Amino acid sequence: MKPTKGKYLCEIMGEIKKTESGLFLTRTKKEVPHRALVIEAGDGKDQSAMKGDIVHFKRVWNRGVPEDKTLIFIKEDEIVAVERG
Repeated sequence: MKPTKGKYLCEIMGEIKKTESGLFLTRTKKEVPHRALVIEAGDGKDQSAMKGDIVHFKRVWNRGVPEDKTLIFIKEDEIVAVERG
C-alpha cells in the first residue's frame, strides 16, 4: 500500500513520556506526542520523512490512535520531529 502525497504509513512505537535529555512531556487531551516508524512514504519533494525514519507526531483530539492497532496513516502537518535512521 502506497500513501498519497503528504502522508505516511507508520507503525506505532508508543507514547513519549520523557525526552532523551530528561525532560518530561505533559499530557493533555488535545495533543499527546507519539513515535512511529515510517513503513511507506507518499510521493512529494517537500516531505520531511522517508521510509525507515522514526517520526514523532502529535495525536489530535479528534483523531486518536486505536489501542488495538499498530499501523496508522500520519499527515505531514502532524509530524513534530524526525529521527534519521
